[in-house]
Amino acid sequence: VSTSPTERLTFPHGAIVLARCRELGVYKLLGESSLQCKNGAWSHRIPACIPTTMLTNFTEDSPPTVLIKIPSGSASVEPSGDLAVFPGSILHLECLFSRKLGNPEWTWTSTFRQFLTGWAIAAEEREWKYRLSIYYTKPQDSGVFTCATPRGLTNSITVHVTGSLIKSLHGFFLLEFLTATNYHYGLFFSDR
Repeated sequence: VSTSPTERLTFPHGAIVLARCRELGVYKLLGESSLQCKNGAWSHRIPACIPTTMLTNFTEDSPPTVLIKIPSGSASVEPSGDLAVFPGSILHLECLFSRKLGNPEWTWTSTFRQFLTGWAIAAEEREWKYRLSIYYTKPQDSGVFTCATPRGLTNSITVHVTGSLIKSLHGFFLLEFLTATNYHYGLFFSDR
């Protein structure tokens, strides 16, 4: 269900709500992504989505935007906001930041291998796209990938390399598919 924190909805005791920003990487989620209703109160404060550099004209005071590019293979944005990637895909995470303000830095939690990072080569991109590339993804590449600006502002993408793009959930949910050429959307139902 797509909703904003100001809408009035009723949830039963024990209900779990997964929160994510509408556009993965274009906004940064501030707060916990999983909330549980306990005796009429949420387990955590309701999170907020704050705009990143792409939406704030590349100001130094905004977390960096992280764009997702799939030149080969496919991926999906899970209802939780994590990125599920099919094994064998090529994945580029592009940190948008003005090069004249310094170099951002990529870090990751996977210890499987080192990943290539650096400024994009194309003339129209090399002044604002700092890229991390994962070639021919494997399940061991799964983890959290974080881009940090020289001022310490961050934005992260959680990547799961898996052959199954859909996690078991109750009810209907919208799933976004990313492929080398396009975005695709589908409505799915889970009976588990």
